[in-house]
Amino acid sequence: MSDKWIPGDHYFIDDQTGVKTRASQSALQWNGMLVDLKNFEPRQPQDFVRGLPDNMTVPRPRPRPIDTFIGPLDTEIAVAASAGDTTIEVLSTTRMSVNDRLSIMLDDGSTFLTTIFSILSASQLQINTPLSFSAASGQKVYDNTAMSEPTLP
Repeated sequence: MSDKWIPGDHYFIDDQTGVKTRASQSALQWNGMLVDLKNFEPRQPQDFVRGLPDNMTVPRPRPRPIDTFIGPLDTEIAVAASAGDTTIEVLSTTRMSVNDRLSIMLDDGSTFLTTIFSILSASQLQINTPLSFSAASGQKVYDNTAMSEPTLP
């Protein structure tokens, strides 16, 4: 490049490279930078793309139903019971009724099967058969008769 004077063709410093360049060999980019034609970058066409709003609503929403319990009713022994006891105290007797079949987990690891003779209170029930082994507090008691049926839509 010659440093000769050319009327109307002044020099400037390229904003991108910092090199001295003539005005006739320059262009103004879309971002306001004055650059040499060799370094010129046109604006990306994707910059002009505008997104369309999406309708994200569900036409007929069906919210998830409340979880319902399906299967045997369970509770726990609240106060330890000894072998031979016919009255046991549980956390709750809700939904239990007379003649329901019970499975009681005993301390020896076995499952004791019996039926309810009577419900004495909200936490006490009397069973038909005396316990064959002790049952500590926290052992599971399953009412196999008080089943919840599934509610299908």
